[in-house]
Amino acid sequence: MDDNEGEPTMRKPLIVAIGGAVCLVLALILALSGVIPLSTSGQAVASAPTRAQHQLNDATLPMADAPAAQYSGEMAVDGRTLAVQDLTVTAAGDVSGKIAVNQQPAEVLELDGTTYVKAGAGFWEAWNSDGPDNIRRDSTGAAGNWAMVPPGFFGVDLGTLLRPSSFALTSQDQDDRIQPDAPTTPVAAGDQTPDRRGTPTGDPADIRIGPMQDDGQTIVAGQNPVRLNPDGTIYGIAGPVRTAPADRPTTSKLKVTLLSNDGVTEFYATVQGLKDPLSKVAAPEVNVPKPVGNLDNCTNTYCLLVYNFSNSMPGADRGTVTIVQTSSLTVNGAPAGTCTRTTTMKMNGTGMSQCVFTFADPRTRTINYHADSNFTISATAEKDVTVIVQSAERGRDVATKQPGHWFPVGYKLDPNARRFNQQITGNPSGFAYLVGDVPFDGRETDGTLLMTAAPGYDSHVSAGGVFDPAWPGTAQLLDQAKKAAAAGEGQPVRWVFAEQRSAGAASKLLADNGISGIQVVTVPLAGA
Repeated sequence: MDDNEGEPTMRKPLIVAIGGAVCLVLALILALSGVIPLSTSGQAVASAPTRAQHQLNDATLPMADAPAAQYSGEMAVDGRTLAVQDLTVTAAGDVSGKIAVNQQPAEVLELDGTTYVKAGAGFWEAWNSDGPDNIRRDSTGAAGNWAMVPPGFFGVDLGTLLRPSSFALTSQDQDDRIQPDAPTTPVAAGDQTPDRRGTPTGDPADIRIGPMQDDGQTIVAGQNPVRLNPDGTIYGIAGPVRTAPADRPTTSKLKVTLLSNDGVTEFYATVQGLKDPLSKVAAPEVNVPKPVGNLDNCTNTYCLLVYNFSNSMPGADRGTVTIVQTSSLTVNGAPAGTCTRTTTMKMNGTGMSQCVFTFADPRTRTINYHADSNFTISATAEKDVTVIVQSAERGRDVATKQPGHWFPVGYKLDPNARRFNQQITGNPSGFAYLVGDVPFDGRETDGTLLMTAAPGYDSHVSAGGVFDPAWPGTAQLLDQAKKAAAAGEGQPVRWVFAEQRSAGAASKLLADNGISGIQVVTVPLAGA
């Protein structure tokens, strides 16, 4: 391959300690504890940081429990500004609303991991203006119509980023506010495991109350200003978005409006009404890796140019991708012929093209061959109507039928445990999703209740592949698993381990004790 042109050239010769036994009243007191001075009347008065933490919790926890939130404002994603208008994101991670990029407006819809965009020709022309010179994407069929695009089309997964629970809880910037040497009180449940928790014994760190104004007040938590209405409810969130990928720096300045169950039901009814227009759409942004070509079969008078193609579009059930290729060959710098080929392949499939060139023998000791090619890509993606309808029904039920609520608990003391908790659940570890009085580390977009187990459990697995009975953490894990299985009441529960051996030991622990209803999986700690 030619390094400059990228064209063929040839020269011949990816449970935690969930605290199931924690007393809720005690957990709240510990999580919000601080220095309590006395007023001039002798009454206890909470310190300013503790009051700020109270206010922040009072505003963000109802948002975390909301079935959906609607956003308007701006987001900066990897240097690109997105203007957001009436963008609704449900607790199931589904999205609908308006986004403008470089003043080019578009509608966006995300449903169960499949993303659609509806925009005019100007949007698509601007979007693809910085692509490779030799690859053209045909967006003719997309202009003014719904089109399927890859997840993260706007630089981030909007459903993951702005899901009410994740966005609300990470707005507290909790993990970045933790002081490593700050004194803490251990939380008894799980205190012998790598996911042990502690609650601060002093004032919350790096949090302050802004001045009260007629239109409300701002609480600044770390780098995140959170704007409150005069009644203390959430008004808006600004600052870095901690749920964004580390390599995609993202900030926000968004007004927040919480939706009720009725609003969410209406949202999904509208989505279901689009089932027919969404079932067969253009896919101008189908992922087609740079075609790989070769000229290995060239002779003094003949050359075979071969290109191999592949494509992918998550969310598409079927479809076709068509590539129109125009190639030219030079031999020792002189034109030696042109070739046009059309290759059609299945969506999420592969294809190949061949061009045969014949030319007069240049009669030189060294022959240089070089091919230049241009490609025009067009695609159509299909989605089963029944899948669209069922996805909307499932999202509605996940958002409107929540079995628990979010609550502040002690944060995980080990930094790797906090990182893993955030990686799997999208939330900081200082909050738990309570079902009854049993805390889970998070709740997946499909309603699955999550427990996380960070690195460190493998050291307590014996040669027989079971957790060491003499290790106090074994009894704690068993107790938490029993409570988690009972609290699920038919809801799926997933126990995510960072290590394979400990996941196997957890599976044996469940089987040996007759505990069902908990799926055990392994997901390595990112970056480990």
